[in-house]
Amino acid sequence: MASSSSSMDASGDGGLPEDQVFEMLTRVSLDDLAACRQVSKQWRRLTYEPGFAPLHCRRAAAVSGYLVQTVARSRYHATFVSAYPSPPPPPELVVSLGFLPSAHVRVEAVSPHRGLLCCVEADATRGARYYVCKPATRQWRALPCPRVRYRTAATAMLARPGGGGRSADFKIVRFSIPSLRDCLRCEVPARR
Repeated sequence: MASSSSSMDASGDGGLPEDQVFEMLTRVSLDDLAACRQVSKQWRRLTYEPGFAPLHCRRAAAVSGYLVQTVARSRYHATFVSAYPSPPPPPELVVSLGFLPSAHVRVEAVSPHRGLLCCVEADATRGARYYVCKPATRQWRALPCPRVRYRTAATAMLARPGGGGRSADFKIVRFSIPSLRDCLRCEVPARR
């Protein structure tokens, strides 16, 4: 009895058949998938099989793809392109930025792990308004406008998962170019 117990601990799968483990992993949330890959080499291998990702996206309601931003006639437009070919989703499930308060936004930074975007309203007549949003769930929050004293060179965003029912924590970093200087200035706004 002791030898079978130690073999179950070594494999980390509790003696489950591989097809059952595969089925279970395709239903795990995207946040928990990274932890599942640490359970055993077998579980990690299963999550990297070619058929796993498309099935996981369908079953775990995960969205995987690219947000392509274009400019036409001084208007920004973002289109989501799915990484996995499938039939078109119903209109209420289409990933877009149409749920934001402004129809004319420019994507400034992306956190691909969490699917968060930092957007700025591109309508020059109203002044810059910043938003952080998650297009897959149509959630958004207005951000305090930064004190833009210098021209923005680049913007970056980093997010980490929030555990225990908390929302995702994120930081936005802005790099600007001070006038008549050959350097970058880094700003990490404090969350309010």
